[in-house]
Amino acid sequence: MTDSKHTGWPLHFLVFSFNRGEFLAHCIKSIRRCAPHCAITIHDDNSNDPLTRQVLAELAADVTVVQPEADDTDGKHGGLYGNMQRACAAVDDNTLICTLQDDMQLVRPLQRAELDQWQALYNSGQHKGFLQPAFLKSLGIKTGPDDVSFEQKKQVYLINRQQRSAGAWYSDVFMIQAQLLRKHKWQFAYRESGNEQQARQHFEQMGYLRNPFVAWLPGAPAWRGKRRTLAMALAERKRRCGFYPFSIMSDEQGAAFCQRSAEQLPIAEDWLSLQTDTALAKPWFYYPLQDRRALKLANRLELQLGKLIGR
Repeated sequence: MTDSKHTGWPLHFLVFSFNRGEFLAHCIKSIRRCAPHCAITIHDDNSNDPLTRQVLAELAADVTVVQPEADDTDGKHGGLYGNMQRACAAVDDNTLICTLQDDMQLVRPLQRAELDQWQALYNSGQHKGFLQPAFLKSLGIKTGPDDVSFEQKKQVYLINRQQRSAGAWYSDVFMIQAQLLRKHKWQFAYRESGNEQQARQHFEQMGYLRNPFVAWLPGAPAWRGKRRTLAMALAERKRRCGFYPFSIMSDEQGAAFCQRSAEQLPIAEDWLSLQTDTALAKPWFYYPLQDRRALKLANRLELQLGKLIGR
């Protein structure tokens, strides 16, 4: 099945989903609103949540939904990387791939001129690597002014994350021209750190778009390896995890954002607003166990125990 109602522009959204139906429906709705001429494929990791299965059934009317074999799982992210490999293999060479997770959304209308600019970076050979289309998370940008540089010609930021396991050359959320992956016979490793190392071997440093257009929803519930531990559930309850969608920028707001000085970094808290007033304090958090050392340890032990007893 092709996503015939949403094609025409050379950008294909690959949305990866598991058991967060409300988030998935919102993610797809935001794509249709902000990038109505782009194709969408959902790769669901065999969700068993009734609401998510209902959402998938409804979306399948005009969006391609792909699911792996029931026993096809791997590592920390469930079947994410196997799904990514299949997804990228199904996209035409000259198409831009944009991977999203179900707890993300588009936050401003895309313009065709932007796609042409990104395509030109690859067609001209100016950029040979991944692009990062998401707004920066303030808690994840523990950097000083000297750690961020701006490349005027490419209209991207480079962030010094050399000492981190991922995020300098590779991120699970990325944009890239499909033929560049095929040229280097790219095979996804089963961990983000493994993909980071592979990207360092084949590509140049990942460019963070000057004008990002997607964002992670803050305070979202989390799944790791298709399991939610008691420690994770407790963290989610204490931190009031839930569904906190962003308001989508108007055309005028989007234009003003894109015309700002490049010295003003695209940090989510600075530029985005939630749809409703909420007690979710800034800076936002994006993982329930973030800065929760005791619960993080309990979560790790529970996962290890589950492996030992075959759960």
